[in-house]
Order: sequence, then C-alpha cells, then structure tokens
Amino acid sequence: MAAGKGAYDVAIAGVAATTGGAIASIANPEGVALVITRAVLSRTTKSTGAAAVNIGVGTGATTSYDNLIDGVAAGAAEGAEDNVTDIGSNGKSRQPWPAASFVTVTGESSTAGLVGTLYLEYVRA
Repeated sequence: MAAGKGAYDVAIAGVAATTGGAIASIANPEGVALVITRAVLSRTTKSTGAAAVNIGVGTGATTSYDNLIDGVAAGAAEGAEDNVTDIGSNGKSRQPWPAASFVTVTGESSTAGLVGTLYLEYVRA
C-alpha cells in the first residue's frame, strides 16, 4: 500500500468511569501500520471536576495509555491541547499506531461534563 496521510475525529463526552478507554477507544481505522503525527483534544465544555485525561496508543481497547498526551486538565477552561506542545511527562509528538491497536482516552478521575472532539492526524508507516 502506498504511503499517505489520513485524519480521524471522534466526539468525546466525559464519564464517571476511570477504566481504560472509558471516554473513547478507537481502533486503527486503516488496518495497516500508521504513525500519529498530531493528536488534538478540543474541549468545548470542561469537566465539572478537576480530572486529568490521558491519551495514548496500545494493544488493548480497555487499557489506559498516555504516550500521546499525559495528564491534560479536562477541568481547565475550554480550549485545545495537542501532543506537540502539551505532552505531559510521557507523551510523544509522533507515535506508532500498529494495525491491531487502539487509541484510548481515559480520565484519571471522573470527567463528567466534558464535551469535545479528539482529532487524530496520521501517515502510513
């Protein structure tokens, strides 16, 4: 398959659960090895609490990963964070997204009230 670019977006809504992928769990949409070049979490409504959110790639749909964005404040004012300038301690500006893996979005505590969109840009590996 030829190299190419792609994008994916998913609406997110906060939840009380803190289990891995409780906010979102996104299977690789291309079914081939990809590299995520940009992950942007846009919050149109902040969470009611001071929860932090982790976003990352891994093999489990119900596991929390933080290798894209680590600990972004979901309760902060409405805005947007990305994996280039707001990575936290474990995030990366480029992250492999293997064919049989997932991007998960997980709250470290309740993210109730959070509304937004996760935007993912990627290239084929």
